[in-house]
Amino acid sequence: MAANKSSSDASVGLLTDVDTAQRNPVGFHVADENGNTFIYLPGVASTVAGSFLGFIATAVTTFVTTLLVTTATYAAGVGVSMSANVATDFGWVQIFGFNAVANFATATITTPLALYTSSTAGRATTTAGAATIIFGAQAVVTSVSNVGGVFLDFPSTAGNATV
Repeated sequence: MAANKSSSDASVGLLTDVDTAQRNPVGFHVADENGNTFIYLPGVASTVAGSFLGFIATAVTTFVTTLLVTTATYAAGVGVSMSANVATDFGWVQIFGFNAVANFATATITTPLALYTSSTAGRATTTAGAATIIFGAQAVVTSVSNVGGVFLDFPSTAGNATV
């Protein structure tokens, strides 16, 4: 999981907090003591810690957040939720660094592999097929029971780009 926040900018709460009311500016970035980067976003229904989320800025301080899924062909930023932030909540989403609790559609995968959207909302897969590639994300630790480690480098999707 994440370490302590170390950003020089003030923010409220822990990286794993579920905020039932907005406590930080939406879109605000912080870093932890390990150099990992997080963005503060509104939640989306059915989110659990480790869910892959897509997010789109529709204005300077307005973001639309969704569980990442194969059937969506939008171009969006991508991150891994740090907590179970449902549609009425706010929380932190990791966008850079190592994350040990990312959710995968495949129970066990080997690494290192590229990541793609899956038909299971909020979970990534290492199977390309007709899935959209998640640029800037890779599986780096073998998963067990659908959870594994990923390295994130400000990941995104580009519509229905497949490789």
